[in-house]
Amino acid sequence: MQNLKSPGGSESHPLRILGLFVYRPVWSRTASALGKGLRILDLTTGQTTVLTDGSCIDDFPSWSPDGSTIAFTRNMQGNYDIFTIRPDGSGLQRLTTDPGNDAHSTWSPDGQWIAFASG
Repeated sequence: MQNLKSPGGSESHPLRILGLFVYRPVWSRTASALGKGLRILDLTTGQTTVLTDGSCIDDFPSWSPDGSTIAFTRNMQGNYDIFTIRPDGSGLQRLTTDPGNDAHSTWSPDGQWIAFASG
């Protein structure tokens, strides 16, 4: 475990580095699926795992507090909805079906609720 120093350097707080990072690649030479799906990067090994295939535009991933689920926004035919998926790519579930755009999901501290913007 590493320590994070306060700006003045007088306080030190433990910094837990999690082993996995979920992201959406945003650079692509073509309009291929490369920039549409979600990936998980193992920060220890540098290995990247494809989480979603890029058939839709997936964005704004957010890990659940216990690390068992990822909430994210998916654009399907111009409408954004909230989905969840397990880190191994299983259990894809659509949570919202509103005609308005739902995005920017975040988990409650206990992992029981997901808050998001809708409009």
